[in-house]
Amino acid sequence: MEILKNGSIPQGQAETVEEQVKLVVHGFVQVWNKFEETIAREMAAHPDFKKSARESHFGANNDILFRVGTVLNSSPGLTMGELSSALSVPLSTATRIVDSLVDHGYLERFSDSEDRRVVRVRLTHKGNKVYKFIDARIAEHVAELASNLSRDEMATLMKLLGKVAFAAKQTLK
Repeated sequence: MEILKNGSIPQGQAETVEEQVKLVVHGFVQVWNKFEETIAREMAAHPDFKKSARESHFGANNDILFRVGTVLNSSPGLTMGELSSALSVPLSTATRIVDSLVDHGYLERFSDSEDRRVVRVRLTHKGNKVYKFIDARIAEHVAELASNLSRDEMATLMKLLGKVAFAAKQTLK
C-alpha cells in the first residue's frame, strides 16, 4: 500500500499531526525499501558484484552492510561493544551480524595492537568496495529525488530534517 500519493497524505487518512507524522515515517520506510530493491538489482547487474549477489543473496543484506559500513567508515576498527552501541543493537545481535559479514568476506576481525585480548572489526577491501557502491548509488538516487525540490524547499527540508534528527537523538536514547 502506498502511503504517500502525489507527495501528500490522502485526505481523511490521518486526522492528527501524530497520525500524519506516522504516515510520513511509513512513507520513508517504503522509500528505503525501494532503495534496497533498486540497489540489489543494480548490484546483480554490475560485473563486479554479480557473483557476490548471486552467491550470498546479498540484496537482502544491503541495509545491514550499509549500516555497519557507515559506522566503520567513520570509525574504523571498533570493538564489538562499540559497534553494538553504534548500531543500537544488543551485543549478541552485533556478533551475529559481524559473523555473517565475516563469513561473506565483507568484514574482518583483528586484535588490538595494544591489548591482544581486544578484538576489533573493519571492512575488508571487498566490504569497502560494496559499501562505497551502495553509498554512491544512494547518493545518486537521493540527488534525483532532491531535484524535484526548489532551492528554498530543499533548505526548508534540510532544516526540518536536522531538527527531527536532533530531537530523535535526544528522545530515543
